[in-house]
Amino acid sequence: MWTLRLAAHAHGYVSRAIKEIYKILEGREVVSLGGHTHMSENLRAGDLMAGWQDEVGADGLPFTHLTVPAVSGQWYEGRVTGNGYPTSIQRDGTPPGVLTLDIKNTKVTERFTITGGDTSKQMSLGLNTPLYRTWYEQNITKPRGTVSALEDPITVSQADLSKDTWLTTNFWMGSTGSKVEVSLDGATSATAKRTQQLNGERPRVGAEFSDPVAIAEQFVHGGGLAEKTTHLWRFEVPSDLAVGSHMATVKATDVHGRTFTDQLTFEVTS
Repeated sequence: MWTLRLAAHAHGYVSRAIKEIYKILEGREVVSLGGHTHMSENLRAGDLMAGWQDEVGADGLPFTHLTVPAVSGQWYEGRVTGNGYPTSIQRDGTPPGVLTLDIKNTKVTERFTITGGDTSKQMSLGLNTPLYRTWYEQNITKPRGTVSALEDPITVSQADLSKDTWLTTNFWMGSTGSKVEVSLDGATSATAKRTQQLNGERPRVGAEFSDPVAIAEQFVHGGGLAEKTTHLWRFEVPSDLAVGSHMATVKATDVHGRTFTDQLTFEVTS
């Protein structure tokens, strides 16, 4: 009982302290930085999730909150790549890297650079298929780094297309105000849907909301557990897609208007 009362007292103190800080900073250009969680979050003013109202109010966050990804990623876990760096995928699917703030007068622009890479690489693309979700559920309780790889992760049968198959885009520093568009085989682009809207809902967790690219690394080679993230977008693959190879071109636009493009070739089988 003493522990519960102490925890409640501490929570109340923190809540009051946060409200006091918000009051002091009201009307100023503010960016809050945090870390130590081995993940990235780009939370903007107005973002709200279940359980936050006591601290931030019904209107959501008052200013930008950036959770900075770790240079070590998930404690240097995972396989070592050809450039000598471990994959070390973090708990939201973000690779290890560095976040830089470019500041000009009162304008603050965040810029993420993956370890051993450059700022042009800002997303990972994959397929969330019924086969992937079955593999996920069969292996979620096993120690990470001990699972046999999913065969053909970017292949889907025509039958499975009718059971929800999504092209996933983990836009690592994506946020409210970002936009992800997908063009299949050169057709007109369509807008992908963000899995976590941050309109006061509870965190969406599990196979349907996971990053299949990150999970494929983490289950097999070790790392975090990308079963939920605030920066994953899904595009429903058409159920009548023809057998054969297909090219998805993804354009992600961040809250500052910068655009990044990537492509994924995947196979539909009979």
